[in-house]
Amino acid sequence: MKSNLKTSILSGLFFALSMSIFFALKFPRINVFGSFIFCFLGWSVAIFIFLAWATSRSAKILEEMGLSQALIRYQGNANHWKGNEALGGYLVLTNDRFIFWDHGVNLQKDHTEILLQDILQVKKYNSLGLVPNGLEIVQEGKRDKFVVNNRKEILQILTAQHIKCS
Repeated sequence: MKSNLKTSILSGLFFALSMSIFFALKFPRINVFGSFIFCFLGWSVAIFIFLAWATSRSAKILEEMGLSQALIRYQGNANHWKGNEALGGYLVLTNDRFIFWDHGVNLQKDHTEILLQDILQVKKYNSLGLVPNGLEIVQEGKRDKFVVNNRKEILQILTAQHIKCS
């Protein structure tokens, strides 16, 4: 819940700032502060509700997969890059698997399970060249890119599993 609130507020600030600049340039007589507040509140609340729904859906999926909380080392929202589409979904890290599944609102569907023993290396990258939240999972002949919250925590877990992280 804390992570969902943080994500909602940060995305709301970014959206509101972007839209306020757009409105100020397009409609010079508009109340920029009012548009900022409206966009921030509207977007933040919508994203928070969506993330709450996605989190409840992920709890059902975890139950269906037979993963108890005792087996889970990390869980949270993430994106998985499939071609040019960043599929929104949920990430779970156990002692032996890196699991991602989409939240069902994407054009493509995705369920990816990577055995930790198959990971050759995990590389950090920055989204948009600026935001330090990307992970590239390198396997034999395959690379998967993810955008995650709490990258540092995930890297600590993977490093403890003796996976090379750089």
